Amino acid sequence: MKSPIFSIVIPCYNSWRYMERGLHFLEKQTFIDFEVIFVDDCSTDDTYCQLEKYQQQSILSIRIIRNIKNSGPGESRNYGIKMAKGDYIAFLDSDDWYEVDFLEKMYGQLQKTGADIVFCDFYRDFGNGNKKCIKSTAVYHKLEEKKAFIALCFDSLCTSVVKRTLFDRVSIPAIYNAEDTAMMPILVYKSSKVSYISQPLYHYLYRPGSLSTAKSDQIANSFYQAFSFLANSIPNEYKDEICFRGIKMLLYGVFYHIIRLGGDPKEAEKMIDKAIESGVTYIDTAFPYHNGDSEPFVGKVLKKYKREDFFLATKLPIWNVSSKEEAKKVFEDQLKRLDVEYVDFYLLHALDADKWRKVLEYDLIGMCEEFREEGKIRNIGFSFHDEYPVFKEILEYHDWDFCQLQLNYMDMDIQAGMKGYLLAEKYNIPIIVMEPIKGGSLANLPEDIENKFKAYNPDLSISSWALRYVASLPNVKVVLSGMSTYGQVLDNLATFKNFEYLKAEEVALIQDVRDTLKARTQNGCTGCAYCMPCPFGVDIPNNFKYWNNAFVYDSHDQFKAKLEKMVSEAKAENCKQCGACEKMCPQQLPIREDLKRVCEYMKK
Repeated sequence: MKSPIFSIVIPCYNSWRYMERGLHFLEKQTFIDFEVIFVDDCSTDDTYCQLEKYQQQSILSIRIIRNIKNSGPGESRNYGIKMAKGDYIAFLDSDDWYEVDFLEKMYGQLQKTGADIVFCDFYRDFGNGNKKCIKSTAVYHKLEEKKAFIALCFDSLCTSVVKRTLFDRVSIPAIYNAEDTAMMPILVYKSSKVSYISQPLYHYLYRPGSLSTAKSDQIANSFYQAFSFLANSIPNEYKDEICFRGIKMLLYGVFYHIIRLGGDPKEAEKMIDKAIESGVTYIDTAFPYHNGDSEPFVGKVLKKYKREDFFLATKLPIWNVSSKEEAKKVFEDQLKRLDVEYVDFYLLHALDADKWRKVLEYDLIGMCEEFREEGKIRNIGFSFHDEYPVFKEILEYHDWDFCQLQLNYMDMDIQAGMKGYLLAEKYNIPIIVMEPIKGGSLANLPEDIENKFKAYNPDLSISSWALRYVASLPNVKVVLSGMSTYGQVLDNLATFKNFEYLKAEEVALIQDVRDTLKARTQNGCTGCAYCMPCPFGVDIPNNFKYWNNAFVYDSHDQFKAKLEKMVSEAKAENCKQCGACEKMCPQQLPIREDLKRVCEYMKK
């Protein structure tokens, strides 16, 4: 029988509960000449049995191997490579997934270039629609400069495909967390040619409890082992570069892994200090914010203040837990990250119908109540992103201390909306409002709209109108406004220092503004990203965002340019009309038809 082009090696250890999405996208691959090799590393749960069941019903060509003893991901990969029949090896971690055209594009690049290794970019995916594209090191270093590339390459095995013969006489070291760092330079050294696709084709799921979120001392030790391995495996001509890289990674990379702040930490601390100094007492964060760095940073800054002088809120990343016990570990980890003994407000994060089922299945409300009894949680609530019927079910299920809703003068009829506000008010459940300025869009309005507000009162900022609108609602107790500059902090403080409830004529003015903007909006996409990922790579939220903004803000050249600059796969024209997105859309938008309208708009 003809050997497959690719062998995909997937190490598994107690991981069946994370694998559904990855298997789904394997079955959807547009290139089908591949085999899948699962290597079970002596799982103690039902992973091995579930793999056998899946093998019987799957359309994929599957082999299942079981290690004699628990050996770690490196040895599991080695075992899979030895059993592989494909010309090229691809790797997939059990909780990650490929884009549907991963293999097709990798094969095309192999055929086009004759390379032994092909790299691609990847997404760091937080499982809630929030993801960040990470560029391959291949984009920063010329591939033909082999010496430099060997020394500086730190791409993942999973974001590459490798000619199987390159693994002859070399094995992946048994290093937890840094085997890629040790292995990729060796493979590049052995190759005759490498190539690169400037597209994110791999999704790396960032979740607590995984090897990649290990403690700093573990990470440092892993890097040390990796570079020791390299020093004994790479010819002397590369030693200086490898040594330099090792020092850089140990002194920089480890701390980057832990801190990884998107902005200026000093400026961020200054903003928090100013807010607290001015009377702000509610500090909101969450596990995935700022790529996981928000909680440790906030905790560090707040250590200078008395614990009783502020209220701290954080959230449980439900998408990243698969049992009550795992959720407990995440919460205890959050306390350590924040460096506190308790949180004042703990939220079940971003509830929708699917996450609500997990809440019930894992008894996560019961978990929160247990921590309340221990004094580690003071108030229990939830944040919400779905339709009103789901909100009603959740709200009426439990005697919540509070709930957090998306609400602003433009979004009164989406998600829970004003109906949700009134229901919470009926049950006397206090409301915390998020997105009062609609991601900043209500602070930057078209000139004709801003002139309406300025004509009424030139001394009020445009954002203050949005803040006062929600703050004037009697059951709104906290207004969350994400501030990214010191100036925004000052502006928001000025709004609330001598707060004035909206007058009747101001409410009427906001209603007029809303009607004017609504008339310009092309569709009601909120950017929640529940429609993602698209099986064919279309970036649905950004297509609609730029399309809507072009009309709302009367800035067609600017936003047409943004649409044009999107990578080809992400453009509306790449929609295959499969309809998967519409099944997931909370707003029940006609996404396929609207993507056609975006295409028509770009042709004008």
